[in-house]
Amino acid sequence: MNSRSLTTLIFLLSISVAGAWGQVRVTGHVFAEVVESANATFNGETSFQLNEVESMNNVSVGNISISGKPQSHCNFTINDGVVKNQNGEEFTLPTTSDNTQGSLTTNEKGKRNLAMTVKTDNLPKGDQYCGNYNITFAYN
Repeated sequence: MNSRSLTTLIFLLSISVAGAWGQVRVTGHVFAEVVESANATFNGETSFQLNEVESMNNVSVGNISISGKPQSHCNFTINDGVVKNQNGEEFTLPTTSDNTQGSLTTNEKGKRNLAMTVKTDNLPKGDQYCGNYNITFAYN
């Protein structure tokens, strides 16, 4: 009986040591720093219609108003817009802004507007379209 208890004890100890060797611990840290606070509001269209007779190449799709600290500088990137017509066909449209440099600075009151347009010369005329585009602001 004594040797059986000793064997069981050795077996249990070896299992606990093997379990300790088999465990993996991962520790990570995430840091975020808020440099400046800013507020962005959107005023614009999420859908538009092209008439048969219109020969519009650029359609206004919105205006983004930014407010924050005076003279603060930020960069932005714009992804192409994606629109669908009533038949479900999807089109990618080049999206541009009135600021071609990809950066802007707020005025002395901390405000700035950014007008957005899409090029529609490749879209079939006489259809209703709706869709979206993405813009990302990065403050320095």
